[in-house]
Amino acid sequence: MTMNEFIDKAKKQDSRNSFEKYDGNLSAIPEELRSFYKNFNPVDVEVSMKDTSVRFFPVDKLNVLQNDYKLPNTCFVFASSNGDPIYIEEGKIKSGVFGKEGFIPEVLAESFLQYISMIDFTAAALDLDVPPIN
Repeated sequence: MTMNEFIDKAKKQDSRNSFEKYDGNLSAIPEELRSFYKNFNPVDVEVSMKDTSVRFFPVDKLNVLQNDYKLPNTCFVFASSNGDPIYIEEGKIKSGVFGKEGFIPEVLAESFLQYISMIDFTAAALDLDVPPIN
């Protein structure tokens, strides 16, 4: 999936999902995410899947977000799912949970493009727990 296809699917899933170009300084953002933020800054974006949702954060919230999660400096948080951070570290997309043993990371994808390609927009529409409308 390309970034453009991701944007189209996110907007189709929920018309309130809003992206816009960003012309400001992106030097604090990892290289792998700069094109996304320059061309498709996620102003207000949350995509739903069957069991979860992913909230992407806009450029103006990213600095504060890094401090909120207190992950190592090698991690750059750009989204969250159920309150858990989704971040890039050494080009890989990871997430993790804060548990009794501390923070337990998990690799979600080998790249940002692979990650957005894995988001299943159809699963939200196939939620079988919703009773039919009569």
